[in-house]
Amino acid sequence: MARFWLGFKQIKIVLNIIKNMFNDITEIVDVNKLNSKKKANLIDDDGNHVTTEEYFKNFHERNGWKVLRGEVSLWEKLFCLSFWDVIFHNHTLPTKEQWESGQYSELAAKAFMENLSFGDIPKDIYTDSFYLNKKDMFDNAYKDLLKTNIKNKINETIETNKVYWTRLIYNHPSDSFEMFNNEIFQEFLEIVPNNIFADTVRRLSIDQNMRAGTPDFIIWKENDFQLVEVKRINEQLRDNQIEWINWFLEKNYPIKIFRINPV
Repeated sequence: MARFWLGFKQIKIVLNIIKNMFNDITEIVDVNKLNSKKKANLIDDDGNHVTTEEYFKNFHERNGWKVLRGEVSLWEKLFCLSFWDVIFHNHTLPTKEQWESGQYSELAAKAFMENLSFGDIPKDIYTDSFYLNKKDMFDNAYKDLLKTNIKNKINETIETNKVYWTRLIYNHPSDSFEMFNNEIFQEFLEIVPNNIFADTVRRLSIDQNMRAGTPDFIIWKENDFQLVEVKRINEQLRDNQIEWINWFLEKNYPIKIFRINPV
């Protein structure tokens, strides 16, 4: 079997090709930087020393945009809240108090006797069979998302199920259902187009391995809604990020790349 080795020049060519992907949806902004290897080595318009993500947020808020941090944590929560009844069908969830105290043995035994699965997530949620076994339920829930009031739907699910514990919501010690009361999050639910929201969470229902790679930020101003991946000028897009960007482009959804060029 033939082997191919790339020299330094060829590697640079490949990296430049990758870096220059999606030029037509890329915005590049020059930003002053400190002569420092610290993560917060960019200087924003107020003279603050900030990280790449902080600069992006400050820059857009200063220009009248509303900014919500995206990535896997947000979309996994939205997937859970959108399909709660499907995900936990024939499943018993512990309350947050039961889970944190470890006092749920009786609940687990009762679930076993009733032939229900038990735990903070279904055991097969990260397998290919999870969607296939519940395909009709997922597909019907997806159709409902396309025509329902997203804000009402998500808030009703939160109110009904906020006593329960699942790592799909509590994937960080500081997480709680209270975080969904955030004004920016609530405004996002109000303005996000149904098709973008429904298609994105549906993609996660079909393949939970696609959780990683979702865009860093969601921004909106008046009638302009955008999903944004943020990188420094020489940072490469990961394979899963490229997959998501291509998917949004195929759907003709508003995806862009914001690159910061430290100078």
